Amino acid sequence: MAKAISQYTIRDENDISIGTTAPTGSVKDQMWLDTSKNPSVLKRYNGSSWDVVNDYSGVIEDVEEKIQANTTAITVAQGQISGLISESSIIKGDVTTIKNNYTSVKATVDGINTTVASHTTSITNLGTNVTNAQNTANNANTLADSKAKVFTSTPTTPYKIGDIWTGGPSGEIMKCKVARATGSYVAADWEKASKYTDDTKANAVEVNLNNLSGKVTTVETKQATLEQNIEGFKTTVSSTYSTKTELSTVDGKVSSLTSRVSTVESSITQLNNKIALKVEATEVNSIVNNAVDDIEVGGRNYIKGGKGDVKTGFFSNFNIVENGYGEHTLTSKKNYSSVVITEGFILGCRDYKVGKQVTMSYEIMYTKWDFPVGSTRSEFWIGQRYTGGTPTSSEGAWRGVTQHTLPIVGQSGCELNQWYRVERTLTIPEQAHESIGSTGSIQFYNSNADVSASVTFRIRNVKLEYGNKATDWTPSQEDTDQSIQAVDSKVETVKNNVSQLTVDLTSITGRVSSTESTISSHTTQLGTVDTRINTAKTSAINTASTDATTKANNAKSGAVSDAKSYTDGQITTVNSTINTKVAEIKATTDSITSRVSSTESSITTINGSVSGLTTRVNSVEQNITATAITTTISSAINAGTSSISTTQFVMDKNGLAIKNGALTIKNKAGATVLTADTDGNLFVQNTLAVGGNTNGNIQVKNASNANIFTVSKNGVFLKDGTMRVTSGNVNWDGITYPSGGTKEMIVYSNGISINQLDYSGSQEYIHNGYYYSDGLRLVEDNRRNADGRYLETIINARGISTLSLILSAYSQDNTGYTPLPNGFILQWGNNAGLQSGWGTNFKIGFPNVCLAVIPICTTHQIAIKVASKTKNNFVIDVGTTTGVGLNYLAIGY
Repeated sequence: MAKAISQYTIRDENDISIGTTAPTGSVKDQMWLDTSKNPSVLKRYNGSSWDVVNDYSGVIEDVEEKIQANTTAITVAQGQISGLISESSIIKGDVTTIKNNYTSVKATVDGINTTVASHTTSITNLGTNVTNAQNTANNANTLADSKAKVFTSTPTTPYKIGDIWTGGPSGEIMKCKVARATGSYVAADWEKASKYTDDTKANAVEVNLNNLSGKVTTVETKQATLEQNIEGFKTTVSSTYSTKTELSTVDGKVSSLTSRVSTVESSITQLNNKIALKVEATEVNSIVNNAVDDIEVGGRNYIKGGKGDVKTGFFSNFNIVENGYGEHTLTSKKNYSSVVITEGFILGCRDYKVGKQVTMSYEIMYTKWDFPVGSTRSEFWIGQRYTGGTPTSSEGAWRGVTQHTLPIVGQSGCELNQWYRVERTLTIPEQAHESIGSTGSIQFYNSNADVSASVTFRIRNVKLEYGNKATDWTPSQEDTDQSIQAVDSKVETVKNNVSQLTVDLTSITGRVSSTESTISSHTTQLGTVDTRINTAKTSAINTASTDATTKANNAKSGAVSDAKSYTDGQITTVNSTINTKVAEIKATTDSITSRVSSTESSITTINGSVSGLTTRVNSVEQNITATAITTTISSAINAGTSSISTTQFVMDKNGLAIKNGALTIKNKAGATVLTADTDGNLFVQNTLAVGGNTNGNIQVKNASNANIFTVSKNGVFLKDGTMRVTSGNVNWDGITYPSGGTKEMIVYSNGISINQLDYSGSQEYIHNGYYYSDGLRLVEDNRRNADGRYLETIINARGISTLSLILSAYSQDNTGYTPLPNGFILQWGNNAGLQSGWGTNFKIGFPNVCLAVIPICTTHQIAIKVASKTKNNFVIDVGTTTGVGLNYLAIGY
């Protein structure tokens, strides 16, 4: 069923609805163009009611008023400054120069009036353009109402002549010939189109559809241009009065502001045209059976401070924010590592409309990707989600809202140290239970408790918008509002400065006027004096006779003298007055100069203070006295994980002391030859010489100052202690003790080797030591004597004994022994003249115990009963045999 013409919905941002009545089911920040008013009024839903927005006209009018005020103030300031510069030359001029300067000031004021009138006209024209833009929106709505409908199924009322039905009774294209406002569809109201194969309209629709994407892109570009122009205006106002030098470029600033006003006018027109374009877009979508309904374009950014140039909003908790991006490092070793970004999201998890699509876009670069073998990334995401369940409910616990997985290095074109563009479209899920909280973060979890993993990333241009199509980054409305507030503050400061200059100029102008009035008065007085002189002269001539010529001349001479004296006095008064006024003007000029100089002096003072602080820090860090050099180095707090520690280096008459520090000494080649760490370990790379050469002694003493370990040219001596060689800590072959060049003993980490160089058979070795309760047993396991016997040495309190063990398991002699696995020993022998009760000694004593012995009579070939046994011998029972021999077999260990 086709939509009613009086109601249109534009899929944009939070859905901008157009109609005479407010839309139902609205969400916070949804837009509605109320067409019941003339002109139409743009409104925003605040959660409970609709607030009038008027698009950007209110904000723009405020900006225009500020531009007008600033332009007037700047122009006035320009005239005032020019006047001040000109008046500085009056000090060296005369009264005529003062009069000429007054004319110049008057001309400047006339110029100000002309400039104000010009800008007033510009602002009036701008207001007219805003009204025209609103009228354009109304015309777009009227145009939409006037366009013909296209039905794809059986038409429904109302329909009018010219409407199209693309699927007639037999698939034909039908055209309405009888209009019907109410009731049901009547077949007689429709007829076949006169030109069935005419594709003109279809082609036009296709062209419009192809142009639609370009138009939408143009609208978005114009909107970004408007926001950039406002940013430019803020920057211009901010920098206008930063220094004295920039005051001379006021004219250029005014021209720039005027140009920006023109740009704002153009952007207003484009923004209003955007509404008309989207109305047309809705109509085209209807014509082509909503072919592009699945494309939703946002625009309004719901991320605050997302650009990456200021440590606020989204980047408030990042380690570093510089060069237009935020940088942070996460490290995990079976712990959740994260950075909180909740402050950057304008909408909370419950503020989004359930079922709507949102798109989050940003640029990311990984500068460190350290995931050793065994580490994991079981959680690696960015965005918002609900937290864990509560005693009340677990419905929706840990449910993601804008949460999505971060890109992986080496996948989908993401590479280390390269910027990578991310665009993720998500559908807002059902809300979690009201008792469950929410969070926003970038989180990473490595489940391996033995291996640490770390990642460092940079992010910039973060944007979150409604719809499924990502657009270029633009600042959020909250960022723009904050910037406008900053501009208001700067403009107010400029206005205050201009007001002060106006007061100063008014004071100077008043003083000049007073000086001119005084000069005029004195000029009148001079004229009066001249008149009095002429009158006196004429009176003397007319009333004196020839014989009174002398008196007349005397009178004339006296009058001239009096007049001259009076005139000289008046001129002196005038000069004094002029000098006084000039001094006052100079004082005022000097006051203005003093203010600027004071500001420069303050900056110099601050620089001096900084230098002073630096000097003080250097002085504290290193203190050099006549008796000692003390250097103190303090380390900063490391990310809140360690307190401040201090390393102190002191060199005085008592020697060199390093507190809380280590020592490293290197040779000329830069190689380390001696080091000492903070635990007290001393490391020497090569030979340690004592007494100036390698023949000296090295001694280790105990707390009583007694030598317990000595290394000298004669050997190594250990007193009252045990020398232990541990495998893994010894990196050399052993300790060698030569004796006359014929014998050599080497102590290894795995045993002792004795070389018998003059043995007639072959060399003898002892390896693989075993420790028994009766001493240390050393058994050779891979070499034997020439007669096939093992060589075994036992060292205990009784001394050192060396035995030969027969290698083979069968007898090579009538007496012998052989070792068995796991330390067992098998031996055999005989006794030719044994008597009852006599004992027989074993060939060798068993190290620990004799387990069993079997004696056999050599005459009768029967076993003989054993009365007792030890590890060294055994005794046969009395009466067993007399005067006969026996053979025996014994086993023990």
